[in-house]
Amino acid sequence: MTTSATAGFRDCPSDPVARTAVLVATIRAKESARDDRCARVDALSAPGSVLLYAVVGKTLREAPFIAALRQSMAEQGSPWLFGTDAPGALVEDRGWSSSVTNVAEPGHRWGRWHCPRRAARRHRDSPR
Repeated sequence: MTTSATAGFRDCPSDPVARTAVLVATIRAKESARDDRCARVDALSAPGSVLLYAVVGKTLREAPFIAALRQSMAEQGSPWLFGTDAPGALVEDRGWSSSVTNVAEPGHRWGRWHCPRRAARRHRDSPR
């Protein structure tokens, strides 16, 4: 959330003690910007508010098959700098509780996901 976005958020007609729902687009900024964004949302949110955000896993971000995409994003001036395999930890230290949901889970539950559910693949050398 930029400084101008924070000002706009404060200027919205609302009750500062009323619960708020905040939706943050995919978090892929560097750590200092990410922490600043979480701090601003926290400061502007009353107890009981809801924060929704998307984070791509660090494991996926660092996967070899993503390298070309990351390079392309960097070349276009929008580098992908962050990924975490523990997304709840981004806000739990600020007193928020978290519930982590796989992006496909609600779609499967409501019968609206375009990809069929697959059983987890097991590597042939992995223990059973």
